[in-house]
Amino acid sequence: MATLRKLAGNVALRTGTEAFKKLVNLGFVVFVARKLGADGLGRYSFLLVLTSILGLVADCGFSTLMLREVATRRDEAPRLLGASIIMKSFLSGITFGLLWIVIGWLHSSGGAGATSRIGYTEAYLFAAYSVLLSFMEMFNAFFVVDQRLDLDAITNVIQRGGAVLLGIVLVLAGMSVEGIGLAFMVATGAAAIVALWIVSRRFGNPIFRVKLALCKSLLKEAVPLALTLFFSAVYFKIDQVMLGWMRSETELGWYSAAYRVFEVAALIPSILMLIVLPVFSRLAKESRKTLVRVGQQVLALLLTLGIAVSVVIALAAPRIIALFGRDFGAESSEALSILIWTAVPIFCNFVLSTMLIAIGKQTRLAHCFMLGAALNIALNWIAIPRWGYLGAAWSTVITELVLFSLIAHFLGRYLSEWKIRAFLARPLASALLAAGLALVLGLGSNRPVFAAVWLALFGVGIVALRAINLRELALLRGAERILGHSNVADHGNRR
Repeated sequence: MATLRKLAGNVALRTGTEAFKKLVNLGFVVFVARKLGADGLGRYSFLLVLTSILGLVADCGFSTLMLREVATRRDEAPRLLGASIIMKSFLSGITFGLLWIVIGWLHSSGGAGATSRIGYTEAYLFAAYSVLLSFMEMFNAFFVVDQRLDLDAITNVIQRGGAVLLGIVLVLAGMSVEGIGLAFMVATGAAAIVALWIVSRRFGNPIFRVKLALCKSLLKEAVPLALTLFFSAVYFKIDQVMLGWMRSETELGWYSAAYRVFEVAALIPSILMLIVLPVFSRLAKESRKTLVRVGQQVLALLLTLGIAVSVVIALAAPRIIALFGRDFGAESSEALSILIWTAVPIFCNFVLSTMLIAIGKQTRLAHCFMLGAALNIALNWIAIPRWGYLGAAWSTVITELVLFSLIAHFLGRYLSEWKIRAFLARPLASALLAAGLALVLGLGSNRPVFAAVWLALFGVGIVALRAINLRELALLRGAERILGHSNVADHGNRR
């Protein structure tokens, strides 16, 4: 029972940490938007996204790799830590070299706005932040293995809280985006040092006299993980890079404000799947039929939540965007009204992806993300020059729908009992019927009233059509039996 409470507490800590990071990030973006305007937010977003993608070269999957290696070779932890630091330091140098090349190319390419005026100093500051963050996340992997997510939470609070507080101080002192990069670098460096100190005390000081064979072995294992992370990052972030390159800082600022709101909404399924993944993993071994039954009900639940979140935020978009200041009006509101509909397929994709991982088909998931990244780039290449930030928003929605179709197709191939249409039809029918009734009642012109009435009617429809079977969902109580066997949690979620 004590083990159960400890592990349940770890899940709560991870959930709280992720929620803290997302909400603090959103609050800081609102601050940047109000102080620096759409241009400043666009510049900040472009640098942050570009360097986070390039920063994956420095990470190279080591944060995830350490979860597995230290869990199975704890006695070699000091040597593994030393080898990882050496390899990541070498890769960090490559990251800065790549950034120098990319910034030079962006300057010479004649891109508008966000790329034509990017300076090397501010780019290097954000790159240093991304590199230091990858080191901190690798050190935090040791805490996850040790089931000390309280230590993981402490370093994340130091990093995120310190970065935001120092960033606010420097912006108020008159510094612009360059000051934000400096704040992020300093706070993250401090958090990484604290994390390394704690790891050294718990696992032993890193041993840097390591064999070349060990470094090669770790790098060989890390590269496939790095490729998966890279394609995932490109899939989720390339639209902002392309928008900043092809259009202007202002348009990127409008889009970034909407995207940050969408990111917070996406926190809901990520938290739920963190809890459900161990259950799915055990059911995949014990009973595929039960896994399918539970998975279908969780899918119906997430689809219901996705529809509700999308409708409410789309209706409330003008009021939400008003928080960002006077530079963000109809443009950001319209972008959010489009982009938030991505929540419907993305909530479902969290379930489908988790099921693929549970049955050991994560390689197929990586293939889906590769195809999704390629499609997203192609759609943005066509849409952004013609329709700007609205084209980027529609490209995201379309890509997520295609990804949903791909993952659902492969899942149906591996699980013959998997039937998806019936579990999609009822929530969708409830949503449409609720919208129709609300319009018949003449509530279309009053957004708050329409949202409230629609939610009530939608809930009634879900119950009346039995879109969610609570008895099937009750099988998730099996989580209590498997918590005692869970060693690690999802780590390094940098979405």
